[in-house]
Amino acid sequence: MPLVFVVFLILPILHNSPYSAFFTIDPDAVYLSNIVLFAKTGTINYIDHPGTPAIMIQGALFLPIAFYTKFLLHQSFLNYFLSNVSFFAITSRIISSLFVSAGIAILLFSIYKFTKVIYPVAFVFVALLSFEPLYYAGVSISAVYFNVFIASVWVLFFTIFLNKRDLLSYFFLLLVSGIAVANRLTALLLPFGTLMLITTMDLSWYKKIKLSAVSIILLIISFAFGISPILSKSDRLVNWFILLAGSKDIHGGGSEIFISIEQYYASISNLLTSEAYRGLIVVCLGGIVVCVLLKFFNKFIERELILILFFAILFILAFSKYPLAHYQQTNFIIVASVVSLLFSKVKSHIVLFFIILLIPQIYTAANRYESTVISMIMNTKNFETYAANNRDGNPEIWDWSRSKEFALIWIRDYGSIYTQDFRKSYPYIYSVGENVDWDKAYIQKDSLLYLKQKYVLEEHESSKIPGVDTHYLITKP
Repeated sequence: MPLVFVVFLILPILHNSPYSAFFTIDPDAVYLSNIVLFAKTGTINYIDHPGTPAIMIQGALFLPIAFYTKFLLHQSFLNYFLSNVSFFAITSRIISSLFVSAGIAILLFSIYKFTKVIYPVAFVFVALLSFEPLYYAGVSISAVYFNVFIASVWVLFFTIFLNKRDLLSYFFLLLVSGIAVANRLTALLLPFGTLMLITTMDLSWYKKIKLSAVSIILLIISFAFGISPILSKSDRLVNWFILLAGSKDIHGGGSEIFISIEQYYASISNLLTSEAYRGLIVVCLGGIVVCVLLKFFNKFIERELILILFFAILFILAFSKYPLAHYQQTNFIIVASVVSLLFSKVKSHIVLFFIILLIPQIYTAANRYESTVISMIMNTKNFETYAANNRDGNPEIWDWSRSKEFALIWIRDYGSIYTQDFRKSYPYIYSVGENVDWDKAYIQKDSLLYLKQKYVLEEHESSKIPGVDTHYLITKP
């Protein structure tokens, strides 16, 4: 089942290659730049998500290509990368899809291994398919693919812990949690939930406090390992985290305020009406309903399940400060997994009812994903084809756009070591603001005034780009 899902995700990418390489560039181009940078030098410049484990894994997987170019082609790896940048981008997207597939497979195996029945497995799979951000995680070059994988590994060790109640599986939960947060700060539920498991252990308060101290040390070590290439920049990472938590808008934007009731109300209202959130709402509702039923009929419920469900819903509400559904990815995977484990304790027709509620959302999510991705790829294809057909080798100015040309500019800027190789491979590509006597400029509509001021452009000709509504081609008369 996971393989069929991933084939559905990746088919539009493969079918429309190479124009599907950069149908999204934020943060794809930034991550790709640092993936190759890590493969080449073992260093990473990017710290924002931070996404370090995701970058390290893909960088390690690109090492055979680095060795191939060095020892067999006798060519610079960076030069080879820049000359074949679309191949690297599409390969990276395929790697993301395979990790998402593996993560879903691990999750389904964990649920079945613990429950020994199929309908909770069916529920968690249907729940995942109803969550639209999961579709994009499988084709993006970013940290989110590893988010899916590492959260699923956490569920695996959580089910082992429920069966054995041993410290070894608990320590593995700690290690996985630290790496998860090193990958993406939105995975904070995992270390917090893991630490809370101490309260359910049959230990004295002294031993619980002692175990808590050891646990925090293990979390710090695991987190430090996950960000090891950027450990020297950890102060910047802390400042970035404080900025995110203390800002009103996403990405550290807006006024500096930690909690705004008005913002929470607006954000949650937006999310409640968002189609991407409907699956999450049904899953949370299912968890509440099954807990009430089990309590009413006096059936045994593991305290750990109630605890993790409670904190998962709490973190969902906390992250609802930001109106982006993909911020809830880890929270969603955990709450869906816990609810599926609880569903193993009730009649199958109750589970079937919630599965039926989720099926329409699967159709909506899959249809929106396919139409959106194809539309974006076609836009990129039109843009890149038009630029290639009108290229004469003279300098071109590129504004932000979903295109190979602008992706290359970000790859150069965020990689920091590509400047010389970049100029050799693409002598005609320049970003807006660079001092160059340009011939053509591909500009967003809103950037035209800045272009005129920057280059003292008194006369110009503008042309619409066929199939592209967001940009103009500006040429000097």
